[in-house]
Formats: sequence, C-alpha cells, structure tokens
Amino acid sequence: MSTYKDADKQIEIDLHLDELIEKARDGTVENVDFTKIWCNIALMPAYRIEYIINFSAHTEVGYNRDEAVVYGLLVRLFKLLCFERRIVCKQLMTTTLAAFFERMILEGIINIEYFIKCFDERLLNDFRLNSLKAEAFLKKL
Repeated sequence: MSTYKDADKQIEIDLHLDELIEKARDGTVENVDFTKIWCNIALMPAYRIEYIINFSAHTEVGYNRDEAVVYGLLVRLFKLLCFERRIVCKQLMTTTLAAFFERMILEGIINIEYFIKCFDERLLNDFRLNSLKAEAFLKKL
C-alpha cells in the first residue's frame, strides 16, 4: 500500500505488491506488471491536484480571475498526468513522447509556483492574453 499524506487528506493506493511477489516466486513476472504499478504511483500527484481543485476554499466560494489562472493551470497539469498515464498503460510511450510530456509538466509546475509566489498582475495579464492568442488564431482559421 502506497500512501501520500497531507494535513487535509491521506491518499492510499493499493499497488498489489503481494501479487507481484507471488509472480516473482512463480517466475511469471512480466514487464506489464511493473508498468501497472508505475501507473498507480505516477497518478498520486494527479489525485492530489484533483483534491486541491475539488475541495479548496476558492472552489467552494468562488475565485477571482487571477486565481482562475492558477486553477486552470492545475486542471491542465491534472489532464496531462492522466493522459501520460494512459499512454504508458497502453505501452505506447516512447522516449520522445516522455520528454515532450515532462517538458509540459515542468513548465506547468513552474508557472503555477511563479504565479503563487511572485504575484504580478501585469505578468498575469500577459500570460492570460498569450494563452488566448492561439485560441483566437484557431477560431479565425
């Protein structure tokens, strides 16, 4: 059982390690068995992000447009982690794809931390406008 503890909530994931040990004794362990365990461990941060989004004080009472940027980035990060997990579980992940995902995840984490720690409304507006430019371009096409 793998556990992620937080002051608010404890997340537990059953990794089925007893089944893995049994397969190791029988000599029937395959790469797929380790992939399943990796998928469960990798999803723990996604569970934490989902918890923050669903149960934060801002979600209950509402948030302003500046806080919405941070929550939007959290949702994007959650979706990236879930999609990456699906690709790994389907055994379609390549080194190139992994690098692509890790870059997007790292950029998302850096953006979230920056906007939380160094709040600057001008930079937040620039980020918001640059995010909308691509969407406006696609709608125009």
